[in-house]
Amino acid sequence: MKRRDLVSFQNVSNNFSDISDFELVKRRVIFAFINQKILTKIGSFLLKNALRFQFPIKFFIKNSIYQLFCGGENLVEVSKSVERFEKQGIGVILDYGAERATSMQEANLAYNKILETIEYGIKSNKRIIIDFKISSLLNPAILEKKSISALKDTDLDLYEELRKRLLYIGDLCRSNNLPVMIDSEESWIQASIDELTYELMSINNKIACIVYNTIQMYRIDGPNLLKTAIEQSKQKGYILGVKLVRGAYMEKERERAASANLPSPIWKDKNETDHAFDQGIKICLDNYATTRICCASHNEQSVLNMIQLMDEMNIEYNNEIGTFAQLMGMSDHITFGLAKWGFGVYKYMPYGKVNDIMPYLIRRAEENTSVAGQTSRELQLIKNEIARRKSVR
Repeated sequence: MKRRDLVSFQNVSNNFSDISDFELVKRRVIFAFINQKILTKIGSFLLKNALRFQFPIKFFIKNSIYQLFCGGENLVEVSKSVERFEKQGIGVILDYGAERATSMQEANLAYNKILETIEYGIKSNKRIIIDFKISSLLNPAILEKKSISALKDTDLDLYEELRKRLLYIGDLCRSNNLPVMIDSEESWIQASIDELTYELMSINNKIACIVYNTIQMYRIDGPNLLKTAIEQSKQKGYILGVKLVRGAYMEKERERAASANLPSPIWKDKNETDHAFDQGIKICLDNYATTRICCASHNEQSVLNMIQLMDEMNIEYNNEIGTFAQLMGMSDHITFGLAKWGFGVYKYMPYGKVNDIMPYLIRRAEENTSVAGQTSRELQLIKNEIARRKSVR
């Protein structure tokens, strides 16, 4: 029997087996709030200004939305979440969640934290993948300049320092067989991120896939970027690692394009994005001999499509060829279901101090509200579990 015929995401009771009634109700309140677009916009505005003026709201945030979507403020707290998923056969994509460094002090802090995360991943003996944003190590304004022209003077010096740090990270991860994923960012800085990431691949991915790039398929040029990356990897003789995502900056990309009177760089609706994402899976599997894919999706059909394609192409499933990932706090029914059927699946787990993680949390709320049906589905799953628990008592 084909694996596609076995996998089902319908039985979700196990997804919440280690979550108390109180925590389940708290999840319901959070997703009910996020499900209301106007409330999310107001809440995001208030959070940004509360942090700006240093209002004492850390306790409230940490025990609500932060607790749902993040692993902890430090690696001691993270280890508890890692253990929880390990018991369920689920790995962790661990990300020190800083981004958009505006000073060398911030960049140095992020670099040291990334090295600490790598050390934790090496020593933990768990299924861990390291993830970070390059903008946490260099002011994104410099990355934007590099994407469109050559750098000079101080900017060039800072860029070269970033490159040296990335080369050291790549060498450290390769030496310890620890995969590392470079996260995607806004389209106007992505070209320089891609250039650096593919250089790391050309050095570290000769034998095994250590470095992964993230390609956002909500970008209209997403399929072509993927095809170009595959051809480049073949020409230079390295294994291409791809974390395939739909995208995380939808509203920001549209607003920036509109303000500059430019065409939007992303597809006009979810259907087009879904088609491009599934096309990306097919492109990667067509080149599975030299390409490794992490299907990072909350879309049940996209996950099932990848499994079905592997069946149809007689690709024997293993973690070297393809894995799956979902965000912490979301789509547990997919994550736990895949783990149950023996697939390599991971939870993306950002961590760090509450103030540092706020851009991620605000984006998480805003993007979830923008994606049709995403939050409503999460909310309905929680409601179903609450009703199930009541019925068996």
